Amino acid sequence: MNLKQQLRWAAVFAAFLALGSPALGSEVGGKGLLSGKPVAEVVISIEGLKEEAPTDATVYVVDHHNLDFVPHLLVIRPGTRVRFENSDGMPCHIYSTSPAGNFALRRQDGKPMTITFDQPGVIVVRCAEHGRIYAYIIIRENPYFALTDPKGRYKISNLPPGRYTLQAWYEGRVLETRAIEVGNKALKVDFKATRPEPSLGRQPLEVTPAVLSGAAHDPQILIPWSNEQ
Repeated sequence: MNLKQQLRWAAVFAAFLALGSPALGSEVGGKGLLSGKPVAEVVISIEGLKEEAPTDATVYVVDHHNLDFVPHLLVIRPGTRVRFENSDGMPCHIYSTSPAGNFALRRQDGKPMTITFDQPGVIVVRCAEHGRIYAYIIIRENPYFALTDPKGRYKISNLPPGRYTLQAWYEGRVLETRAIEVGNKALKVDFKATRPEPSLGRQPLEVTPAVLSGAAHDPQILIPWSNEQ
């Protein structure tokens, strides 16, 4: 094989490698400031992109602990199981009236209860006895999301090249959406917004214990729980 032929085959091989490179994806990262300060647990996500979720055997936990929900924020994929625990050991009625997860969990013995969440969306988890505490469970349609760390930093990896909408979400509110274009190199996207006040902590309860006591007879309140340990 002469030099000209060698160069031709080298070019063909390089083109073949280039065809496969987009599958490696790239990353989007940056820093967010709310009212001029870094804030943890801002959800940065790619919107409008659906991707089937792989089977995840992990069972995530939301615990009623020290009269609060821990963690305050949980971001998962469809088909994920979440176990609601009660370290406080007191009777509690954990519920949500969110469209993505309408349920009521009533246990007097403090044993854990497990739910599989299949529908994408934002779920607000409340406690009927302790109306000031709440948690968010967000079910994402794709794996391209990240939470900011205490310094406000985030990174979304393995994102295929293309045009997307990047969203910043915090405490029940969309802070900002931005059109981005991802190539084969890392993209830096910073954002600034006014930090919103919590919108749920002082709101009246969505339902009362009296309503929950009749939940089994109300088709609008589902009770899909199990005794899984």
